Amino acid sequence: MASFALSTEMRKLLIDSHSYISFQKISDFLKWFLMSFDKRYNKYKDITFNIYDIQEEDIPERKDNVINVIFCYENCYHYDHYKHFNKYGDFGDKNVDIYLYNHINDITITNEYIALPLIYVRMMFLKTFYNQFKPSVILPFHKRKFCILLTPNHRNADIKQSLCNMLNTVGECHSLTNYMPYVRALSIYTQDFLNFIHNFKFCIVCENSTGKGYITEKIFHGFYGRCIPIYWGTNPEEYFDNDCYIDAKKDINDIIRRVRLLNDNMSLYNKALKSDKLKSNVKKRTTNYVSQFFDYIDRRTHHETS
Repeated sequence: MASFALSTEMRKLLIDSHSYISFQKISDFLKWFLMSFDKRYNKYKDITFNIYDIQEEDIPERKDNVINVIFCYENCYHYDHYKHFNKYGDFGDKNVDIYLYNHINDITITNEYIALPLIYVRMMFLKTFYNQFKPSVILPFHKRKFCILLTPNHRNADIKQSLCNMLNTVGECHSLTNYMPYVRALSIYTQDFLNFIHNFKFCIVCENSTGKGYITEKIFHGFYGRCIPIYWGTNPEEYFDNDCYIDAKKDINDIIRRVRLLNDNMSLYNKALKSDKLKSNVKKRTTNYVSQFFDYIDRRTHHETS
């Protein structure tokens, strides 16, 4: 198995921190975002993957037995405070082998680097672990509350307020803010957080910004929590089957109609929960992109392709 090392900045942000976005375990982070569960890593026993944050400008020089990775789950095109991106642009750092970016929607491969959209890493995790990563207790339909706003921050506040007002005509729309004393102590990557989400039939999840490929963990947590996401983002229809979520950019009357239908009919609701999450062409593309990811590492490290 390959070795993995997180920079001080990465550890501080995603491992040592007790914030809701922290994994608090390196092994969990690697599983989610470096696909360490993939057996193809077994042949890289002599290779170390060094993982750096988008805020780090100076990445060490390339070495034969080291793969340098830049990781960013943010939207670099929307904000202007990402130090590495500001200095090098998308792919201008000659010392980086792998870019894992959330602001791109297509793979880029050259002799010098590979850039893999983070959405495909998230989808590979979904394909692999959806049946295992779920609430520990599945609640009866009639015992679940109606809906919760899972992203109550100030960004796109008018959109969130509009959705909540609209859904309050169907049932009570709760806000994560009211549960913060409990939720603040939970990592969003744990079963405990999924248990919390599962108390609700629907969850409103709204991205902080828009951009092709910019789909974060928000919609996925609805899936894992066995809760139907009402999702506001750039282009979910490119990736996800129409039956497994409700597109918050649709006409208000269409949204209300579908929510009422599912909320009043347990059979239809459960059918929507069990529907495929990823479109069939996206499943194939995900597998293909991940294969190209490992093919690049093979070439970069002079390991035989298998």
